[in-house]
Amino acid sequence: DATLGNVLRARFRDRFPGESLCLVADASWGRIGQDLTTSWGAALWGPQLHRGTAQIGPGYDDRAVPGRRTPVREREDGTFYSYSWQQALAHHPELVLLETWNEMHEGTELCATREGGRQYLELTKTWIQRLRQGGDPGAPIVLQWPEPRPLPDLSWGAEAKGATEEIAVVESAGGDTI
Repeated sequence: DATLGNVLRARFRDRFPGESLCLVADASWGRIGQDLTTSWGAALWGPQLHRGTAQIGPGYDDRAVPGRRTPVREREDGTFYSYSWQQALAHHPELVLLETWNEMHEGTELCATREGGRQYLELTKTWIQRLRQGGDPGAPIVLQWPEPRPLPDLSWGAEAKGATEEIAVVESAGGDTI
């Protein structure tokens, strides 16, 4: 409830005298006495901007996870991540949260990978430098895919799953059915 923040701060002061705590909570938790609020989902839905915070991510693609039907947020070779940073800088946050470091199964990783090398580490470094230098967001970045793309419906053909024979109806050029 709303008293959690004060209780947590008091216990933190007792354990770490002279230190203070900044409590950041997800918006779905409601008001728990936090100092700042954030929201998950930036890698898929775009920057999550709250008073004092900006949460951003590089894109989202969990098609490798069986059973998932989440839309795909194209990374656009770093353009979506740069767009997200640009939105964050224009918001002037106290805190920028990066979503996520190594969630390879969701395609949201920022860490170095075989496929992408150090691209997202270098982009992060560049944007953090801009943030520290006053946060000029630069010229507007335009995305090729401004919205997540829904996955295609691949449920067609389910009636043939496990079939032991195939039947094809073919019409010849002369109109005969074979």
